[in-house]
Amino acid sequence: MNGFVFSVLQNVVFDTIDTYLRISTTESIN
Repeated sequence: MNGFVFSVLQNVVFDTIDTYLRISTTESIN
């Protein structure tokens, strides 16, 4: 169970970082 929760949290964190980096890249290009 803990492994599953950790996996989900990891996915959420990576999704957030990926989105943040995409937004930062877009803003720096414009």
